[in-house]
Amino acid sequence: SGPTEFRGGRGRGVFAGGLTPSVSKTMDKVEIATTGNAVDFGDMSTANNPNGGTGMCSSTRGVYNLGSTPSIVSTIDYVIISSDGGASDFGELTVAKRETNRLSNATRGLIFGGRPIDTLTPETDVIEFITIASTGDGTDFGDMLQAARGMGGVGNATRGLIASGYNGSSYINTIEFVTIATTGNAQDFGNLSAAKMNTAAVGSGTRAVFGGGYTSN
Repeated sequence: SGPTEFRGGRGRGVFAGGLTPSVSKTMDKVEIATTGNAVDFGDMSTANNPNGGTGMCSSTRGVYNLGSTPSIVSTIDYVIISSDGGASDFGELTVAKRETNRLSNATRGLIFGGRPIDTLTPETDVIEFITIASTGDGTDFGDMLQAARGMGGVGNATRGLIASGYNGSSYINTIEFVTIATTGNAQDFGNLSAAKMNTAAVGSGTRAVFGGGYTSN
């Protein structure tokens, strides 16, 4: 019972932003159980190239941080997945950065790594967290094992995995893990089969899969 936005948006996928080749603010939606072309969902708060990575979601709400617009920004947006109409403001990251990635357990979302705009060191090791059902700025969670950008991330109800990336001088094959409900630094999980960045990640409650990636300058 209650409004649709509180009963969940299960079954729908939403895609936001990108390059066309100009920076786009368009959001599309699909009904995952059917086949067919995407239709308009609305617009992001501003035209944005997220520079890789994915959003975070619960059963009702999707959250993502912007990348470059074309300047690098700290904005976080959210959408109500079951509705149309585009994005609303959620808050801000601690610093503006691009090439971050994200994972969630449907309650808490983590935003990690990236390339800040205001430091001499291109990459950062910072992990921030937000509570998906609320609004507000990113809060410090801990640090990754090394500063990097272009990682892949996936989470289940308990644990989040962060893999691959570029540390400013080389591609990396490290897999790290965090316990999402707590705060603290990432710990070593193992290694991918090859060093690369911009991997795609999917998972279930028991298994995570990392695919693709970039291995050349």
